Amino acid sequence: MSKKKATQKSSLNHLESDYCTPIQNQTKLEVCLILLLTRHETNTHDAGRAYNETCLHSEVSSIQKLHGIVVDRVRKKIPGARTNASYAHYFITGDNRIKAMELVDKLRSKRNATPYIKRLAAQHFYEAEHKEPAGELAEVDL
Repeated sequence: MSKKKATQKSSLNHLESDYCTPIQNQTKLEVCLILLLTRHETNTHDAGRAYNETCLHSEVSSIQKLHGIVVDRVRKKIPGARTNASYAHYFITGDNRIKAMELVDKLRSKRNATPYIKRLAAQHFYEAEHKEPAGELAEVDL
């Protein structure tokens, strides 16, 4: 008598249900990509406030090397600093934004969370219907 083992399969499109219950917490990579996608520019202080990241430059480097997503950077002088100190501000543009969104969706599907693009669409429709920013909706399950 042979017993068949149950297998868990994660759907990449989540069309089977409207509601998804995440089975795991977000990864650092996922949170970093969402931060880069939602803000015009991101620096180490933003990452520190969002998810306690102190080495954003290392995370950006791994995104570029391991996933082929080009993250642009510009150095800006710190206002009021006595020296020539500056911060690197990171941002994603063009086709790299699409690659990043696809990677976020892949990571979210692995943990059974609502796809990022579907969430953005919901936020857009909320703002259009209510004529105000989504506010709390934007903060829910980034």
